[in-house]
Amino acid sequence: MENNQKPIVFLSHSSLDKEPLAAIKQVLDKRAAGFLNFFLSSDGESIKFGRNWVVSVSDALSQAKLMFVFLSPQSADSKWIHFEAGCAYAKDIRVVPVCLPGIDLNRITAPLNLLQGFNLHSHEALGNIVRICNERFGVKIEEAFNEEDFYDITHNLTGFGEGFFGAQCPSIDYISIVVTRKLSTVEFNPIPALEEMCKEANMRCRQLDPKDNDGFLSVSVEQAGCEITFQHSEDPQKRQARFANRPVEKGVPHNYFIECKLSPELFHINAPLLDGWFKKVGIAFPVNLTIHFRKQIDVERERHRLTAKLYQAGINLTKKGSFELEGLVLKFSQTRPCKLPTYPKEKLDDKRFVRILEKLFKGSVLWESEPEESVDSESYSY
Repeated sequence: MENNQKPIVFLSHSSLDKEPLAAIKQVLDKRAAGFLNFFLSSDGESIKFGRNWVVSVSDALSQAKLMFVFLSPQSADSKWIHFEAGCAYAKDIRVVPVCLPGIDLNRITAPLNLLQGFNLHSHEALGNIVRICNERFGVKIEEAFNEEDFYDITHNLTGFGEGFFGAQCPSIDYISIVVTRKLSTVEFNPIPALEEMCKEANMRCRQLDPKDNDGFLSVSVEQAGCEITFQHSEDPQKRQARFANRPVEKGVPHNYFIECKLSPELFHINAPLLDGWFKKVGIAFPVNLTIHFRKQIDVERERHRLTAKLYQAGINLTKKGSFELEGLVLKFSQTRPCKLPTYPKEKLDDKRFVRILEKLFKGSVLWESEPEESVDSESYSY
């Protein structure tokens, strides 16, 4: 049987992701054993040297019965990928979005987010590609993969690990989000909704051992790159009276408290998830978001120099200790490690954070200081 007579599975991708896609195609070709033709425009095989690239892609699209659209942090907004997917969808070809490690389905925008897809974040998810091919073409290709297969494919992803904050990512220790609101009923607990959303997004989420919080609800959950604590708390006056052994009026706890600790490497995955969670359970913005820098990052401490550098960077002085860029208010901590508290009013997945950090480092408002003298290695126990 000639190669072009086989059912064609079109692997749409960005040239930035050609290495992991070449590895995926190699694995799929081996599994399919010649029953399917996996078309990958960048592999040097699907399009023979000397042939017109645009014509070859158009021919493959006209014959394909299935398309997987592979997305990464670098390619999620690629106009060409959206164009290819649109052409395929118009031809009644099944289009399946696939998010490579470093990006989540929650990050995908229309129209691709209207299609049923999955996150390729584990070796189990890798089997989804084969399973869909088996269902579409009535073949019986082995669907099971192991962790080594997954690592071989994904370890060399372009830009993997930088994510949302890009080049500034290594400067950040973690991001904290704090929410305190009035509690209407003692039964209010948004954690089950979060666990369900993680399950739907194919993200592993586990509940930690509940803590004793003086009889009030306290729950912690953990997922990759994110720790979340939710708890009820008393009205401060009632709590003070109780500890002073004075009579306390019984009733519903006064507040609830949410604290999230996120890694910068997976912020682009967890921030949209938290945005969706807040919306689902009715937690309104603004919230308190603080970027915590690593200990080697320092901030300009001289007031006159700080205001001058901020002005040159296009960041406006609003009131004492507060500044503004593109409508986002921020502050500077004089402590070390330094912190940057902000108060987003609409969402956590806000690219203004990235632009602010770029301006602060470029304008020498923030910089990496010389490392402190290390302790003599003889004082360590190994």
